[in-house]
Amino acid sequence: FLSLVKEVYENEQYGAVMAKYIARIILISIIRLAEIPEEKLVPNAAFTRIHQYLTTNFAHIESMDQVCEELNINRYYLSHVFKKYMGIPPMQYVTAKKIEYAKKLLCDTNLTASAIGEVCGYKDRVLFFKAFKKLEGTTPAAYRKDTGRKTKK
Repeated sequence: FLSLVKEVYENEQYGAVMAKYIARIILISIIRLAEIPEEKLVPNAAFTRIHQYLTTNFAHIESMDQVCEELNINRYYLSHVFKKYMGIPPMQYVTAKKIEYAKKLLCDTNLTASAIGEVCGYKDRVLFFKAFKKLEGTTPAAYRKDTGRKTKK
């Protein structure tokens, strides 16, 4: 809040732009704290349907063609609507969800990294390792070691 007040009152270059973005960050932080799902704040029914499907089925999604077929929607429209509301392409979102789930499994289970890759929808363990390293900057094994895995089965 102090940064927002500073930007409003000090009249520095780009102050109005900064104030606008700081206000957005504050609002998003409040929404996160209130745990309000994104789809409740977005009025587009097509996006809501796409987002819900991707969020629920991320581990089984192999391609956008598969999603388009399942939702009976045009590939271009799906990509356009999703990117408009989320700011990223749908497959990038799916990959992020897979890796987020993999991180949870690495911390909470004793499954091997390869088995976790399979659970997260990667048929090829090399692709899983590459995707994980690209997003996290480390390997699944190193991530598990650094976070101190719990011993659950």
